[in-house]
Amino acid sequence: ELLDLVAAGGDVTLRFKEVEDVDLSFIQILCSAHRSLVNNGKTMVIDGQLPESMMKLIDEAGLKVHIGCTFDSTVECPWLQKNI
Repeated sequence: ELLDLVAAGGDVTLRFKEVEDVDLSFIQILCSAHRSLVNNGKTMVIDGQLPESMMKLIDEAGLKVHIGCTFDSTVECPWLQKNI
């Protein structure tokens, strides 16, 4: 579904409900989708609070950041601390 949303060329808003567990590959897929969207002038926004399991994984993986993405610091990274 995420690939279809990225391919459609519009902005993407994600809301996570009833998520019990995720792994690092899921976070990497989200980062890749975000980069693809930004490269096409679009955005990816996370609506609402991330599930606790995702917040823990992002923190443990060292992805909780204070600035934008490394490929473009002007882009708001979904993992900015204000979002987590």
